[in-house]
Order: sequence, then structure tokens, then C-alpha cells
Amino acid sequence: MKQLYFARYLGGEFHYMDTIQRNEDGLFIKRDTQPLEAGIYTVVLKPKRNAIQVLVDHNNQHWQLMAHADSIRADKIQFEGSALNTAFYDYLVNLSDKRKAINELYTKLAQSEGKVKKKLQKYIDKKQKELRSYQQSVAAKHPGTWLELSAWTDLEKPMPKFKGTDEETNLLRYEFRRSHFFDEMKLSDPRHVHNPRYFNKINFYVSRLVPQHRDSVGPNIEKLLQVLENTNTKLFQSTLDYFIRLYEKPRIVGMDAVYVYLANRYHNQGKTSWLDEKRLKAIQKNVRTFERILIGKTAPDIKVQKRSGEAISLYDIQSDFTILFFWRPGCGHCKKAAPKLKALYEKYQGQSVEILSVCTHLGAKVGECWTYIDENELDLWVNAVDPRHQSKFLRLYNAQRTPKIYVLDKEKKILIKDIAANQLDQLMERFMKESASASKS
Repeated sequence: MKQLYFARYLGGEFHYMDTIQRNEDGLFIKRDTQPLEAGIYTVVLKPKRNAIQVLVDHNNQHWQLMAHADSIRADKIQFEGSALNTAFYDYLVNLSDKRKAINELYTKLAQSEGKVKKKLQKYIDKKQKELRSYQQSVAAKHPGTWLELSAWTDLEKPMPKFKGTDEETNLLRYEFRRSHFFDEMKLSDPRHVHNPRYFNKINFYVSRLVPQHRDSVGPNIEKLLQVLENTNTKLFQSTLDYFIRLYEKPRIVGMDAVYVYLANRYHNQGKTSWLDEKRLKAIQKNVRTFERILIGKTAPDIKVQKRSGEAISLYDIQSDFTILFFWRPGCGHCKKAAPKLKALYEKYQGQSVEILSVCTHLGAKVGECWTYIDENELDLWVNAVDPRHQSKFLRLYNAQRTPKIYVLDKEKKILIKDIAANQLDQLMERFMKESASASKS
């Protein structure tokens, strides 16, 4: 490894500040003409992007870090000349060990019953109390430092005792943790914009403590933003920016609704004055695109044409279910998806399932669409093109990247989207069962 990178965390992302070359003695030395601002910085080792967090304070900016590039473990990282970093890594190791032990106890608790379970719960409560005392002692020993901020960030409010059945107490504990997750965090501290532990914590909150439904995540994020808006302007801005980036390309299908929810409450209400005009317009444009094609919305109609030149619209298709498939020749994932769609279509033939397959090539290139269809025997369903892009399907359905799959019901309401072709069979079985049950009731 000939070079490494020095970075600072801002708004949930690494911002690279410097590239440090290895010298003749095999050392990486960072020199600056001005002292670094106190904070948490990151040494990034490429190509694996292994990262080592380091604390920089005003009093001591001359120290050595020793670690093995192939095995970045907190218990193997050593510092010379930095008592603060030594204490920080002692804290990280101890915190990890204590949390691991408690998690193992919770695993045993789930497998226990009766008196054994009650005894184990008391022991867990004791260990949780010890963990909290440890974190508070670390914070108290390092007042005003980033180590203190880290310890307070990691703290959680003590869990009260609840009475009831296991199911009732589990629910009460969950609700208490979710409602008080940020109580100990000192959210008014402006340093959190550079605090990776803060962003790890809010990510844990929305992904693990909030129900993963598009109608739940947005309002819960908004509650946090409302607190920050009144107490910490910079952190409010960074947190909103973080969630907008996170849900612009969500990992969970349908969570683009969170993007729309947040942007409609902030970006479209004139509450993001810190953004440059170009970024604001891009977000507002995304909202207009996403809003039309959210799960649960009625799909926008498009008029395309068959090989014969005959026009056909999406709404001309009379079927209980319509699969809308955008693709293009030469797309590797499309080539894998087409045979799966073919098998699915043959399986559900005669069961009111239709496919509208739209090739995204435009102009003279549409000929390649028909060639591919013929060569792969895909002339089973409704195939169509729009050579002059009169329907604006690329924009309406965000279909610049292919393949793009939507499943619509009889009224052309979007049931699911942005899924892989190999997920369709299982989903269609579910949709058909739900439809049959609704018809009976």
C-alpha cells in the first residue's frame, strides 16, 4: 500500500481532505501548516476502504498510529503520544464486548421460560445498568472531548420495569426504546454534524426500531427533524440531507415514498434555503417523477404502438393484473429477465394476467427491438415501442435504467415495482390470493 487518505465525516459521508504518500521509511506522515480543528477524523485504506477513526484535540496533534492494513481491529490498533485515542479505543473495545455479552444473554432469554427467564431478565437488567455506568464514567473522565460526545451518543435511556405477559412487556419495552432512543444524545451539540456515531444511530433507528412501511418511516423521521429544527440548525440540515440521499435510491421497494414525504414537507415548502438552486430543483424534479409512480397510486396511462403501427394504450389492456416491463436489447439484466417473464406468462395464461412489454429504444433503433423479440420468441404478449417518445414513458415511469417492472391491478393501481423478474412468481401468487379473498368478502 503506497498511499492512504485522510478524511472527515460530514452529513453521513466521508469528505476526503488529503492523500498521504508512504515515505522511504515506510511511514505515512501528515503535516499541516495550520492545526486541525478538533474532531473525529478517518484514515481510509484503499482499495478495501478499511477505515480507522481517530480523535484530534486542540492540545495534542502530534502522535503516532500503528495498525495492520490487512486486519483493522479495534483491539489491535495502537497509539503513541495520544492518551485520548488510547482511551477512545479502549472504550470501543469494552463497549463492543459488553454489548456482545448482553446480546448473548438476550438470545438465552428468548429460549427460556418461567423462573429461569425471570432470573435471566434480572441479570440482563443488572448488566445493562453496569454498561450505562461504564459509559457515564468514560464521559465524566473526558469532559469537553469527542470521547465524551461519543459516549453520550451511545447511551440509551434506562429501561423501566413493565408488568404483564411476555408479549405485553416486550411490546412496552420496544415502544419505550423507540420513543426515548435520542433522549441521552445531547442533540443540541453542533459537533454531531461530524459525528459518525450519530449517523449510525439515526440509521439504526429508522431501519430497526421504526416499522419498515413507507407510511411509518417518513413521519418518524419528521419527529426527529422537528426537534432538530428548533435546537440545532446545522444538524437539522445535515440530517435532512442524509435522509434525502438515503431514500433517493432506497434499498427497500416502495421507500421512495419517504423521499416524497420529506421533500414535500421541507424542499417544497421553502424550508431548505441552505441548498443551492441546482440541487433544490433536482430534488423537486425527482418528487414530480416519484410521486406519479408510488406504490398504491394509479399508474399514468401511456400510448405506444405495436409492430403493425397500431396504437395501444396501457388502459386499453383489460386484465385483472398487468405486468409493465420496460427493457432494451443489449441490456444484460433484461436478457436474464425475459425468459423468467416468458415462463411466468405461460404459467398464468388464461388467468387474466397480461404483459405490456415496452422496448425503450427510440428512433431508427426500434428495429433492434423487433429483431430481439423474434430471435428470442417473445412475441407472446403485447410488445410495443414509442419511436418518437410521444408518451414520455421514460420520464413518467423513471425507466432510463432497465429492466423496470411494475405490477398493476385491474384498476391499474401500482401493486409493486422495481423488483427482479425472479420475484414475480411468488408475488403474483400472493396478489391473486388476495384478490380472490377480496372477491369472496
